[in-house]
Amino acid sequence: MTQPTPAPSPVLSRPLLLGIVLSLALHLAVLIGPQVDLRPLPELQRLDVTLVRTAPQIAVSESPPPAPPPAKKKPPRPPAEPKTAQANITDKPVEQPETAAEPAAAEPPPAAEPEPAPEPVAEAAPASATEAAESVTESPATAETAHAAEATAVAGSGGQAWPRAGRIAYMALMGEKQLPMGKATHQWEVADDGSYRLSELVEPTTVASIPWFRPGRKLRESTGRITENGLRPERFTEREDGRPGEVLAELDRSAGEFRSAGTTDTLPDNAQDILSLLYQLGYPGAAAAGTLPVTAGGALRSFQLETIGEETVHLPFGEGWRTRHVRARYGSAREMTDVWLATDHFGLPVLIRTIDTKGVVYYLVATEVMVSRDALPSAPR
Repeated sequence: MTQPTPAPSPVLSRPLLLGIVLSLALHLAVLIGPQVDLRPLPELQRLDVTLVRTAPQIAVSESPPPAPPPAKKKPPRPPAEPKTAQANITDKPVEQPETAAEPAAAEPPPAAEPEPAPEPVAEAAPASATEAAESVTESPATAETAHAAEATAVAGSGGQAWPRAGRIAYMALMGEKQLPMGKATHQWEVADDGSYRLSELVEPTTVASIPWFRPGRKLRESTGRITENGLRPERFTEREDGRPGEVLAELDRSAGEFRSAGTTDTLPDNAQDILSLLYQLGYPGAAAAGTLPVTAGGALRSFQLETIGEETVHLPFGEGWRTRHVRARYGSAREMTDVWLATDHFGLPVLIRTIDTKGVVYYLVATEVMVSRDALPSAPR
């Protein structure tokens, strides 16, 4: 009687077993672990305000050039009865603006006298605004010009007010050769209750000379409140195309806690995030020296701030931007961020240079600056 031979037991190879185990682990991670968010990044939120372009004022940074034009206009004066023109200036012809049509055209020459004065903010607007101050009811157009001049004067005063909303467009460059690598957009808006939202959207493009450079869009947001001391961020997030989830840092002011990546630490009162820092440095009255704790989504790092000095920056749109150069060092000896803050335009960052741990240099060069006419009258406490 023959005994049945037992069927051979299936033998699984180690690679096959390992593959099954990894597959089960991945499925469990998806079912039990946090949800993986690979949705495309949203666009920047639409600002419910009217923005106006701001540009450097050549008359401020280069006072000598405006003087020659009036000198050239002086020769036509003698044939046009200079006594009458002088009489119109001294008599302040408010009663007969229509009869004296030519003296109105002769107003530019007197602008040479106010220009040496300590407030040459605009080129021709100050002269008209000064004389129109005594005859405001004459023309609404002059009032609008004066309003624009006042807004410019606020910016030129060193930034005693901050625009309620704004947007800065940058071109992104990389390396010492400044290879174009895309664009970036900063925008912010301050609500009536003093809360702010500041966003940065970086949209890189492929650099032909660097085949390995294939980045995705990156969106960083800082939210918090505006106080008498400037920006007080409460939450910082960062998302990038192709990267699951988001980087999150919470700056809990009420509890005095800093939370990031599952860890909790004590929150210093002057802590900033990497995005709010760029605007805090130029905020009216804010210090740009000493040590400042800053987070880029991870642990707080000590930034050593140093004011390099006043410098003139030439940008693609307009020239003669007067800036204050501030440097922040952190981490290794190579790592640093340099910011050029427009002193005549609310201290906004118009040029940013960053050097990473490998020594690679990145630039953000402003190509357009737009701000709302509404400025914060006084910093909320």
